[in-house]
Amino acid sequence: MDAIALLSSDHRKIRILFGQYRRAETDRRRHTAADILIRELSKHVAAEETVFYPYAAKVLEPEAVGRPCEISSVLKQDLAVLDGHRTAHEDDAMSMEQLERDLAAHIEEDEQKLMPRLRTCCDPGELNRLGARLDRAVRAGPTHPHPAAPSGAKAAHLTAPFTAVYDRMRDRFHGRPTI
Repeated sequence: MDAIALLSSDHRKIRILFGQYRRAETDRRRHTAADILIRELSKHVAAEETVFYPYAAKVLEPEAVGRPCEISSVLKQDLAVLDGHRTAHEDDAMSMEQLERDLAAHIEEDEQKLMPRLRTCCDPGELNRLGARLDRAVRAGPTHPHPAAPSGAKAAHLTAPFTAVYDRMRDRFHGRPTI
């Protein structure tokens, strides 16, 4: 699957997770839906920051990914707040609403502006190779937000494997769903 199709598919999956959260009839189901959403969106954002945005900055120009990177940073902050609520078992409806609004801006920026530009200037083989790299990054990525972690592709490549292992151990210890 090419990178653009992969990320668009992730965006759809994350929107579905928001719907599952909203439709949850019990606190336990809402809690589970929020945990899964945190996990999947954290992996998605990390993969975009380490693979997709650096590639786009090389192919297009660095300024083209400025706004998407800013929104990703906001998403990580939103996720960190929500993740903190999950740990404290607090009501997270307000945090979830903020996250959903910021995610909508993220998706619009990616799908309406950045992705069409990449689609026109990259050949399909290159997008397929990038998609394979993104897929590996999503699978191996951190399952919780780490807004204080160094940003940028090089720093993230150094820290992401360690944070991912830590996150998976933490998830297992707390019995969090893994989908």
